Amino acid sequence: MKPYIKHWTPEPGMTAKQIEKEVNRIAVLFEEEVEAGNEVVNQNIKFKDFIPQYMEIIKVRMSPLTLQFYDRIIDRLLIPYFGNKKLQDIKTAHVQGFINHLTKQFRHFLKKHGLKYRKLHSLRHTSATLLLYGGVNIRQVQARLGHSEIETTQKYLHYLTDADAEAANILTNMIEEDESHHIDIGMAQ
Repeated sequence: MKPYIKHWTPEPGMTAKQIEKEVNRIAVLFEEEVEAGNEVVNQNIKFKDFIPQYMEIIKVRMSPLTLQFYDRIIDRLLIPYFGNKKLQDIKTAHVQGFINHLTKQFRHFLKKHGLKYRKLHSLRHTSATLLLYGGVNIRQVQARLGHSEIETTQKYLHYLTDADAEAANILTNMIEEDESHHIDIGMAQ
């Protein structure tokens, strides 16, 4: 992990033992913040300069494929939109503007390819359903979606049971239809 630095100045009149105890306490808290990805960042840093630090922190928790995906999204979408803004200057309105921009691009994509309109967020649901249908472990899907509770992810399983029921009904109808058209020609002996 990238080294992070925290500065602290002892209060005047503190004894050596008090200083040592406080330094140890601050170090433990700071280390926990860094490991959780919550370390305090220089707010004057530009978004494009912050991203490499962020990627260094998260790469230990992600697969190489996910990291490649993040790199592409960051390079193609986030850097052009937020790149030269300082972190302290990025406001909720900027993030909402970015989401609106993505939504507009998604609508354009659907229209261009003659696809039925869907909300951009529905891709998240589709992804979860397809991953589960493809046999991906539900805990992996839970982690990918960022659900804190497995019950939230389990809601996607009903799509699979509905799809299985529909497939079984179609197969049953095909078999019954085939039996109704069955002609017994007998066997010549």
